[in-house]
Amino acid sequence: MVAVSFRRLGASNLQAWPCILLLAVLAFGHRVATLFKDSPPSSRGYSTLPKAQAGNITSAAMAEQGKQVPRHDEESGYRYWIYTPASHDVKRKWPLLIFLHGAGESGTNLDDMISVGATGCPPVELANGTASPTLTENFIVASPQTNAGWGDVSKLKSFVRNLIDSADLAVDESRVYCTGVSMGGGGAWLAGATGRFAAVAPVCGAARADPSTLDGVDVWAFHGSNDVVVPASVTDYNVERLNDRRASDEKAGNPVKYTRYEKSPPPVGWDHYDGHASWMQAYKGDELWNWFLMKSRHP
Repeated sequence: MVAVSFRRLGASNLQAWPCILLLAVLAFGHRVATLFKDSPPSSRGYSTLPKAQAGNITSAAMAEQGKQVPRHDEESGYRYWIYTPASHDVKRKWPLLIFLHGAGESGTNLDDMISVGATGCPPVELANGTASPTLTENFIVASPQTNAGWGDVSKLKSFVRNLIDSADLAVDESRVYCTGVSMGGGGAWLAGATGRFAAVAPVCGAARADPSTLDGVDVWAFHGSNDVVVPASVTDYNVERLNDRRASDEKAGNPVKYTRYEKSPPPVGWDHYDGHASWMQAYKGDELWNWFLMKSRHP
């Protein structure tokens, strides 16, 4: 298994990390996609959600406040789920949360994001009506889908810009946040470098971060100590480097908040990926969402 060979490299062999991380993420996504390929929708945990449509979804779809609906952003090419609170009113500005999925939800069909293995992630919980009230009442939530990873941050930057400029959303540009899991957790580290986000929350993130690109961005990172897919040492390394920079230059930002769980569960239905679903702990309750709401950044 890729995760085992990666762990054996140890924290000292840092030069090999990017390649091994990529292999681990691709292997995980390939296995998930292969096993799911011919399974019926019911076995994949689908809700009775509308299929994603080609082209832009009109603003009429946005009238379904309190629900998650599909849209397409022509400039970035992302299809995405968009959620607006039931009390949404364009007369006021709203915080925007961007969620980046892991490798197992990669593809071009938005329904693939609403899977059993992603239980606990915002788009799944919003679809099933089980999301935290703090999330559902206070945030616009956009969950784009990729089939090419999250490395092209220019696409993500334009995607977010288009959401901010959308008159039917009324986004508060000073309160835009990003979180993601596994491959998407790596994407959240990278997203912080775009200058669009007040705060990011990488969960079991599969990427190394450049501390100098995250100046001024508040960070709360999460990882399970027993993660066999992406070792916690990856986040340990990012947090240590970022805190070193911020300790030496207070203008670089606040110290990183880091939650390293002693034991995290595997994704639902994937018992061999022990410790990888730290998102089920990170996204449970209101603590993270309340933390986001306290953060702001003036562009």
